[in-house]
Amino acid sequence: MTSVACGAHSVSPPQAPLAATSLNSAAPISATPADETKTVAVDYTFDRDGVARDFDKTFDDGFEKKGLKVEQSLTAHAHFDVKDAKITGTVTYTKKSNGEYVILEADLVTSGHYDADVQVALDVRAKGDARKASGAEWEKALLGGRPVSLAKNVMPANIPIAGPLSLHAHFDLSASCEVQVEGPMHATTGVGISGDVRLGAKYKRDGAESAEGKKPSLQFEAKAPSLELAPKPYLKVDGKQQHLKGHCSLKPTAVLDIDPSFAAKLSVEPYVDLDAKRASARDRWTLDAQAGFSMTAASDVALLDRKERKQNEYALLDAKLTKAGDEMGAPPRNVAPTATPKTGRAAKVEVASVLDAGLGAGAQPAPRAARGAFGKKKKL
Repeated sequence: MTSVACGAHSVSPPQAPLAATSLNSAAPISATPADETKTVAVDYTFDRDGVARDFDKTFDDGFEKKGLKVEQSLTAHAHFDVKDAKITGTVTYTKKSNGEYVILEADLVTSGHYDADVQVALDVRAKGDARKASGAEWEKALLGGRPVSLAKNVMPANIPIAGPLSLHAHFDLSASCEVQVEGPMHATTGVGISGDVRLGAKYKRDGAESAEGKKPSLQFEAKAPSLELAPKPYLKVDGKQQHLKGHCSLKPTAVLDIDPSFAAKLSVEPYVDLDAKRASARDRWTLDAQAGFSMTAASDVALLDRKERKQNEYALLDAKLTKAGDEMGAPPRNVAPTATPKTGRAAKVEVASVLDAGLGAGAQPAPRAARGAFGKKKKL
């Protein structure tokens, strides 16, 4: 049986998954002859009215030890927009004889035209002998790669299914920079991508066999997007150092809450790899900025009566968009925020994720270090 949920509606056939993984969630619930089971067609278009497209934020951090005080700041200006964003597919649910509604299966696809770019200003100030700080102390500071949240709950959507049952979707936005730095410096860098993206997720509450019985499964599929650089990667460095190496990224994340205990997170993340060097403090810098994007998927599972959550992240694709020797873009005249920035500590935020790129292989857990091209691990 088919009924309709919100917006302009049409029935969409399920998409064939290209990668799958089994995940634990709440105890499985199976339909009984007394239960009412229906399949709902979903065709939902995101409302873009009144949504901010530009986000500005400054984060400050640092550390102290005897004879040394280090201050770090990261100022980010991000632009993020998804045009013609839609969620289509089907949801199968059951209404139990006691009146409880439960989602049994979901086969959903998110699509849209994706525009995302980030401009980042990095500053390190040190009083004292910077050589007194260990590598571990630099890594734990703001520019050690910790994600910082730029925006949450962007373009929220509530998609009714039946009775009190609904799907919830939104976008989160974060940024991070991991820079090998051991002294004062100032750098500006940035990158952006634009193109059409299509991402899918298939959920089954009783989808996989395990030692404890049937557990939910989540499968991901995506077409490899055709993306172009907008803008090209750029880099400018000032300081007394002779070498700077790093990795900065913008992480937009599509979050889909399938039920109160289970969420799928999907993201396409543009990044720039930085390399600046010179023979001495008096020589000119030789600069290199290479751009690419990574695609990841994650599940967010409620544990211990939903008081805690566990996130499983899967690396799906890492692709370079430039090669050595390609011309870099020009830094903007002013990377500082156009409005008074909001400030905050560089708190750890959830690493968001997205979907597989048509490689046909099962998803593998993502390493904590940055991914290399097509799944090869790369440690910065």
